[in-house]
Amino acid sequence: MRFCPNTTDLDTNVTCTMNINNYKISYLLGVTHQFNYSHFQYDDNDETECIFNIQPSVKSVNFNNDIKYTTLHIEYDITLNNFVYTKQINVEDNIKLTTILS
Repeated sequence: MRFCPNTTDLDTNVTCTMNINNYKISYLLGVTHQFNYSHFQYDDNDETECIFNIQPSVKSVNFNNDIKYTTLHIEYDITLNNFVYTKQINVEDNIKLTTILS
């Protein structure tokens, strides 16, 4: 159990790294989880500051969902499929970012 007094500011930053190329807002038990931590917040509200990284081995991601409360951090060339909206995108220098809407 964790005790958190009302007067204590909590760190609401969450950084997760995507391991596969299909973003889903939920996952099935027994199926490979898409993030390095299975408790990632799935961009559910603006109370948590989510920072979304992607493994370098993943060359494209199919989003099919908005990630409107999330900061997307791009460190290498990547294609974002069905990517519509995010709170913020941080892109490293000399990176090719391609977006494709279906």
